[in-house]
Amino acid sequence: MERRHKQQRSAFLAEQAELRRQIEEAQRQLTEIEHMEASLKQWIQRNQSLA
Repeated sequence: MERRHKQQRSAFLAEQAELRRQIEEAQRQLTEIEHMEASLKQWIQRNQSLA
């Protein structure tokens, strides 16, 4: 019983670490998208002022 509990805890901790990694990756992607959005808005404003 104790061994099974340790195995379950180990699996849980591994899954938790993977979920944290996925969250960090999603946050990195969101930051990248936000920067792209800001750049695109600046580009649009520049081109609208030229038209």
